Amino acid sequence: MKSNSSPNDIPSKFLKIASCIVSEWLSKLFNKCMTTGEFPDSWKIPYITPIPKVHSPSSSSEYRPISVLSVLTKLFEKVLFQRVYSYLTKHNLIDKRQYGFRETHSTEPAITSIYDELLRIFDNKLITCSLFLDLSKAFDCCDHEILLDKIYRYGIRGVSHKQFSNSLHNRLQCTKIRAFKSSYKRISCGVPQGGVISPLLFLIYINDITKASSFHTTLFTDDTNSCSNVIQTTVNLELLNTG
Repeated sequence: MKSNSSPNDIPSKFLKIASCIVSEWLSKLFNKCMTTGEFPDSWKIPYITPIPKVHSPSSSSEYRPISVLSVLTKLFEKVLFQRVYSYLTKHNLIDKRQYGFRETHSTEPAITSIYDELLRIFDNKLITCSLFLDLSKAFDCCDHEILLDKIYRYGIRGVSHKQFSNSLHNRLQCTKIRAFKSSYKRISCGVPQGGVISPLLFLIYINDITKASSFHTTLFTDDTNSCSNVIQTTVNLELLNTG
C-alpha cells in the first residue's frame, strides 16, 4: 500500500503504523461485506483531479482525469481482485490471447504472437493484412448491465454477484482542484477509474471479443491486433463484427 491518500481520507501511513491494531477490525469489516454482498456507498466516491496533457490546455479534452479512491476502497478491492482473479485463472476463463493485466504475461509474448502469425502467412506466400485497434476511453465505455451479465455467465453468482452490482450502481464522483470541489455527479457507466479491480473487470467485459473475429487476434487490455490474409471486403466485415 502506497503512503498516500485521497482527500478527507484515513492516511495510509496511519494504517501502516497501526496495522497490528486495525488489521483485526478491517478483517471483520471486509468479511462482513463479503458475506452480505454489500459495498459501502462511502467507498464509491472518487475525487477527480484534472491533469493537463499539454502545456496550455484550452478545452476539457486536453486534461487527463486522475481518479483517487479511498484507502479502504483499495484495500477491499485487493481482496476482491485476488478472489476473482484466482477463480478465473483456475478455470482458464480468461482468453489465452489476452496479455494485459495478467501475471506472467507482458508485451513481449503479445508481440511474439503477432510476429509468429505474420511469419506463418508470409511463409505461405500470402498477402498479409493486420489491423491495430485502440479503444478510446475504454474503461468509461463499459455498460454496467452487460458487465454484470458477463460476470454472472462466468459463474460469479449469488452474494458475490450482488456485491459487484452494489459496487457498480449508485456511484458518485466530483472534481477537486486545490481547495475547490464541484458538486457530485452520478456515474451511469464505466468501471471505476483508479480502482484496483477495474482492469480485471474490463478484461471480463471484452473477453469474448475473439469469438467475434475470424482473424488471428492478440489482445493487450484495450489494444487489439488482428492478422489475416484477406481482401478488403472481409476487413470491413471484421471491423463491423469486432466493433
